[in-house]
Order: sequence, then structure tokens, then C-alpha cells
Amino acid sequence: MKKKLNNKNHANTGQLRSYGFILPGFAFMVVFMAYPLVYSLILSFMDYNFAFDKSPTFIGVQNIYKMFHDTLFLDSLRNTFVFTLAFFPSVMVISLIIALMLNYGVKGSPVFRTCIFLPVVVPMSLSGIIFQWILNSDFGLLNFILRN
Repeated sequence: MKKKLNNKNHANTGQLRSYGFILPGFAFMVVFMAYPLVYSLILSFMDYNFAFDKSPTFIGVQNIYKMFHDTLFLDSLRNTFVFTLAFFPSVMVISLIIALMLNYGVKGSPVFRTCIFLPVVVPMSLSGIIFQWILNSDFGLLNFILRN
């Protein structure tokens, strides 16, 4: 006689399995994103020269105070905001206009579709050709290395 599976245990097993699939991505994010972010935040309260100091010295918010009183930083911050506010909306509007033109079949739209899709197709095609040359049985580089 077969034992009937308990739905609660089966659900817990599926949940544990899903956490197992998420764990590598989460660990990658912690190691390469969260840790450097927190470490940079901690270092922003320190006086530390990586080349000459053996250990950092805590100075509080002096670095932040200096940063917001530096004209070069304020200029770069202003330029970043101006660029962001001018560039991204204009790119969105231009992209929407091009998409609508291609969708409504304006004269010459096949040419525009080809120009837009070409950067996607060319690298894949070239990599296929290069691998054919590398793996060629007569004069391929990999076969030459494997024979010698």
C-alpha cells in the first residue's frame, strides 16, 4: 500500500527547493553588490589613503561636508542631473516615434527594421563563422593544437 503524501510536507519541500535555486543569485548579489556598497559607506566616514595608511581613521561626516562644499563635485552633480533630465526623455520620445513609424508601415520601414536588427544578427553570425574556422577538420586552429 502506498503512503499518501502530506500536502504540507510536499509544499515545504517545494519551497525549500525554490530557496535553493534562489540562493546562488542571492549570494552573488550579496558578495558583489551589498558588501561593496556597505564597505564604501563605512569608508566614507574614514580618512584613509589606500597606498600609505595601514588602517583607516574615523573622521565622521567631514568627508561628506567637504564633498558638498566642493565646487567641482557640485558642478558634476548638476551636469549629471541636467544630462539625465534632458537625455532620457528625449531618447524615450525618439524611440517611441521610431517604433510607431515602424509599426504603421511608413515607406522604407523594412530598411529601418534591418538597420535596427543588424547589430543583433551580425555578432551571432560572425561568432558562428569564427567557430567554424576554429573547429574545421582540415585547417582549424583547435584541431591543429589537439594534433600537436
